[in-house]
Amino acid sequence: MDLKQLQYFKACVQCGSMSKAAEQLYTSQPHVSAVIKSLEQELSVVLFQRQSGGICLTRQGEQVYGYVRNILKDLEQMELSCQKAGRRQLSVMSNYSRRMEAFFSGFYQKYASEEISFTYLEGGLEKILENLISGRVELGFAFLSENRMNVLNALCKKQGLHKEILTISDAVLYVGKKSPFYKRKSVSPEELKSQRYIQLEEDYFGMDDLLLKILPLGEASFRVITTNSSVIQMLLHTELCNIGSYWKKDFFREGNIRLIPVDGYEKKISFLALYRELSPLGREYLENVKEALLQET
Repeated sequence: MDLKQLQYFKACVQCGSMSKAAEQLYTSQPHVSAVIKSLEQELSVVLFQRQSGGICLTRQGEQVYGYVRNILKDLEQMELSCQKAGRRQLSVMSNYSRRMEAFFSGFYQKYASEEISFTYLEGGLEKILENLISGRVELGFAFLSENRMNVLNALCKKQGLHKEILTISDAVLYVGKKSPFYKRKSVSPEELKSQRYIQLEEDYFGMDDLLLKILPLGEASFRVITTNSSVIQMLLHTELCNIGSYWKKDFFREGNIRLIPVDGYEKKISFLALYRELSPLGREYLENVKEALLQET
């Protein structure tokens, strides 16, 4: 059995006709028939039923097609991986952050003319750790409240991950102009109990844990909307709030969103970099982030 047989078989299934498959493969119909016949002989099965309007898979053919489709998909992924291996790569994943997205875009512009494969993903810290451990991404950035730090330390030790605390910031309330807190300089934990929130999807390391420390467990109906996308538009157009942290305090003011410190929760959240091993490009990116933090925080 060879790759050509599998490719011809897949083409026949997709086209529903050996003559149409021959056109797609730039060969003759008799040649396609001969290849399919040789595959049937090797497998000792009949793959197709011949009909007046073309061909259709037999029951055994359907089973074989499932295997062939997976084999060819894996081969495509292998080829793509080998192609990327010859190029420099940078794969980064971050918490949902307009600032990190803007920073990554700026870094891309610096190398846009070079042969580099770029990947930028966003998600919660659980997803970031999952992608770091699997090797899908090289470098992760996330905010983490202090009460989850010991858990993360143990996980990093077990998985051989490095953790760097890049900066420590306050817990803040993100609000738009429709919020009663929009012009406030700070807000007390007690006042937070009366508000409703749009929060990112649940994550063991997420900010919900911080909210549950502030709010009694019985009042945990604070979450009105759950999202895996940006909260900006909802904050701009509703009274909903969001609990989080920040890299640069003034970054959102241009969009009429303010960051209001929560009293008693100053310096409670760390902004982290996580990685196993860094390529030269990954190290450069991390150093650039550190430099930007020094300039902006």
